[in-house]
Amino acid sequence: MTSSASLLPSSAAGGRGISSGLAVAALRKIRHERGKALLLAGCVAVLGYFLIYPFSLMLVRGIQDPVTGALTLSVYEAMITDPAFYAAFQSSLIISLGTLAVCVVLAVPMAWGVSRSDMPYRGTIRVLTMLTFATPSFLGAIAWILLLGPGGGELNLFIRWLFDLESSPFNIFGTGGIIFVFSLYLYPYVFFAVCTALDNIDPAMEEAAAMLGASKLRTTFTVTLPLVLPAVLAGGALVFLESTVNFGVPAIVGLPVHVETLTTRIYSLFQFPPQYEMAAATAVPIILIVGLCVLIQRMAIGNRTYVTVGGISGRRDRVRLGRLGWVLSGLSFTVIAASILLPFLALLVTSLKRTFGNPVGFDNLTLQHFKNVLLGSTAQDAILNSLILAAGAATVCMVLAVIAAWLVERTKLPGRGLLTLLVMACFSFPGVALAVALIYAFSNGPLVLYGTMWILLLSYSIHGLPVVFNYARIGLRQVNPELSDAAEILGASWHRAFRDITVPLIKSGIISGGLIVFVLMMREFGSSVLLSGGGTEVVAVIIYEFAEEGDNGRMAALSLIVFVVNLIVVAAAHHLRRAWSDPDNS
Repeated sequence: MTSSASLLPSSAAGGRGISSGLAVAALRKIRHERGKALLLAGCVAVLGYFLIYPFSLMLVRGIQDPVTGALTLSVYEAMITDPAFYAAFQSSLIISLGTLAVCVVLAVPMAWGVSRSDMPYRGTIRVLTMLTFATPSFLGAIAWILLLGPGGGELNLFIRWLFDLESSPFNIFGTGGIIFVFSLYLYPYVFFAVCTALDNIDPAMEEAAAMLGASKLRTTFTVTLPLVLPAVLAGGALVFLESTVNFGVPAIVGLPVHVETLTTRIYSLFQFPPQYEMAAATAVPIILIVGLCVLIQRMAIGNRTYVTVGGISGRRDRVRLGRLGWVLSGLSFTVIAASILLPFLALLVTSLKRTFGNPVGFDNLTLQHFKNVLLGSTAQDAILNSLILAAGAATVCMVLAVIAAWLVERTKLPGRGLLTLLVMACFSFPGVALAVALIYAFSNGPLVLYGTMWILLLSYSIHGLPVVFNYARIGLRQVNPELSDAAEILGASWHRAFRDITVPLIKSGIISGGLIVFVLMMREFGSSVLLSGGGTEVVAVIIYEFAEEGDNGRMAALSLIVFVVNLIVVAAAHHLRRAWSDPDNS
């Protein structure tokens, strides 16, 4: 007994010794790499101040009494019992689930046809589907209002003339219209996830089913599609997430007929008289939904028990569809045309019309709308502001992301995991919720940014940082660290090796990510609608104001300019990526 008891203190002391030893080793590591440790601490501090601090204030504001400032749950109680909140939550849920269902129904057959069948023009369909990402969904919503508006929608007018109808057969406004527009621009999330999974699946299991006598169609339904279930879940989670946090489409298609979602409900709470505490409380459910979607997506991607990927892909025989292949191809081209071609033509025709509502003719064509947009002070300032903010956000993201990615991938400092968590947390906060948090944090106090361009730049940079961070991490993982290590052995400092060797080797991914951020921020709407004001208007907000005013000509002209800029930048990103990845390119 005595000898057993005497062992307990020494064991505890041993445990304390191990812990203190680890702590000493960590401190020695930090002292040895003091510059890198300071850089890591600076990155964590910046992200903590501009991300965690605003959201902490927003959460506190949601549990404060509007009059006394005392902590209370009365705001949440009022929110839950508010019929307007319940209706907005219900609408968001119906729209997100409806969009998810439509996207799966459209994207899975298209992806299977492109990857596994002899469907005609499958390569063209894959390429054209990528262009959907270059089309902002809120511009698509505006275009479909021009096509299916109950009054003067061009497609409605054509159908009325063709079938001699007295009233328009379609009305884009409402819950069904929101689901329709969302589905046209979010189905690529599921399409590309399923395409990638189908391209990478080891064909051994399918070959085994064929050897046992199963037909190709039966193999497809019983073997292939179950194997890509995680890809459907991953892409579907992104669809659900985007349709929940998106502000533009519900605002343009839903608000005119008083259909509110959670995001448009927050916007309404900021109108006169403003209810700031209720807006803060309403933003919390959106963040929880986003977190749930991200968790589902990561679980789906990480689940390898459904998908078998071999090191060497065998040759697959494509399923012969015959005439059914032309039907599937026609369906795919119809979806692509509804996403890109018809909206583009609607905006183009409207921007060139002298009088909206009259048929197209030489006597009804004009370039005046483009002239008004390009020479008008409001739109001109908005275009300039958007270009400056998008370029500024892309630059900030490229600088911060490459430093953060290098600290995570190339050092062993404690705290790297926290830095990764903070960077990726930027993705978890939707635009409207982020805008609410930034308004609370920087409307007063030591750093006043609200009402200036700086708060927009901050919001855009937070949104874009994870995009470039992921590109930079991928690039660093493809570069052998021995190259920079050799430079340090020859006497170069770590920061010089980072600047002169590491960064040039991953410049393709960094600039590609920066260009993507530029495209995304040129059309950013959710946070801009709450953060922009007098003198800081951006293109997306001005387009929305034109739509509210019924100024279809200037709205269409400015929308086309944004659309063309997006296409040019996407093409430039693709060209630069190919040029820098070509080993023969000098």
